Amino acid sequence: MSSAAPPPPQPESPSAGAGAGGGGDKVLAAAQHIVKSLATSKNAADDMIRILSGFDNRLSSITNDHLFPSPDPSSGPASGSASASGSSASEISAAAAFDAADQLIQLWDATPEALVFEAPEDDVAQYLAAVDVAVDHLARGGPGGARAGVAVQLAMARLEEELRHLMVRHAVPIDPTGLFFSLRRLSLESMDDLDASSEFDAATPHSLDGTPAGPETARGAVLGSNPFEDQVFDPVRPEAVDELRAIADRMARAGYSRELADAYCGVRRDVLDEYLSVLGVERLSIDEVQRIEWKLLNDKMKKWVHGVKTVVRVLLAGERRLCDQVLTASDDLMEECFLESTKGCIMQILSFGDAVAVCPRSPEKVPRILDMYEALSEVIPEMRDLCIGSSGDGVISDVQAILDRLGDAVRGNLFEFGKMLQQETSRRAMTAGRWTWEWEWERKREWEWEWEWQWQWAFKF
Repeated sequence: MSSAAPPPPQPESPSAGAGAGGGGDKVLAAAQHIVKSLATSKNAADDMIRILSGFDNRLSSITNDHLFPSPDPSSGPASGSASASGSSASEISAAAAFDAADQLIQLWDATPEALVFEAPEDDVAQYLAAVDVAVDHLARGGPGGARAGVAVQLAMARLEEELRHLMVRHAVPIDPTGLFFSLRRLSLESMDDLDASSEFDAATPHSLDGTPAGPETARGAVLGSNPFEDQVFDPVRPEAVDELRAIADRMARAGYSRELADAYCGVRRDVLDEYLSVLGVERLSIDEVQRIEWKLLNDKMKKWVHGVKTVVRVLLAGERRLCDQVLTASDDLMEECFLESTKGCIMQILSFGDAVAVCPRSPEKVPRILDMYEALSEVIPEMRDLCIGSSGDGVISDVQAILDRLGDAVRGNLFEFGKMLQQETSRRAMTAGRWTWEWEWERKREWEWEWEWQWQWAFKF
């Protein structure tokens, strides 16, 4: 750490007379009792012992054997006076432990420019143990409750800032250069595959009930390609996960779940917005989409097709894993943070699909809208696994609604294309006669076959 916090003040050691004999044993026994009553695990006990030993070196001799002794069948119940004496000693030790924790929390609060999680590991462990003592002291109530409340507030404010700092510092960026070339490569492969399959064989039957091998094979190969499908993306570096979980656990236990959720979701939303920008998925309104010329809109639709798969299979899956790893204190908190942090990303994806679905009908849009329909329908089962609970059901309903609108757009565009063909063929038949119409129809077969398989797709909606 660049500016290490000074160590907590060390109180004077007890005099030799006070430390000798029964007095020292009583202090040690009281310390053992308070640590045993507060510690929920061996690690928590070690952290508390580390804090207490900073004020009295004799307390460093406490071990887990002392904390959790084996029951002695031969020992009888303690006398009433001994029990009262032990209770009094426990209260004194609890107050002493809180005093030590409060001093450490106040010390760090006096140096706001310093960061706990950039300090040595021992300092981090001591601070977390001090937070545990303060939270437990506040939960027990009684004398000193007001001081404990102030200490907990200071600690939670610091932990909230430390959480934000860790999540921003350890966020894993997407490489825009590598992603751009991957998307560019797939786009070029898409065009090459469609061009290679466009050689029409007049002897090959193409009916609405048949399955043309050329175009569907090309489309399936293109839509099934994604450079991230087999990758496991960790949105935060693994070395920071344990520290984030330690912060989240303490904030939730202290009753600061709302502050935890706000800090967590705020950071993740900003990062996901950056990811979408790299993917080329822009935030466009319906009016903006309708004003875009077809060449540019076609490019954005292609990026959307690849982007929606990457968002669901890489980004959302990574956010799901991160929530499961960090927010272990509460399942409800876990689901809330996942949906709140990803909702904006999902809505941005869906808003573009909705805008395309309501665009003016035009035959050249049908292949690309079909691509969008296929991509979205393909990831819906995966989204159901990610978005669970009642709130997740609402998200899935929104996705299904956009899918239905894209299907309606395909049907509407195909209907308009059919009307256009009927009008054209009727006009030519009336002006040139039946044989002229048949000759013109054969000339148009070279480009019209591309639409025949789209009529077959219409039966899928």
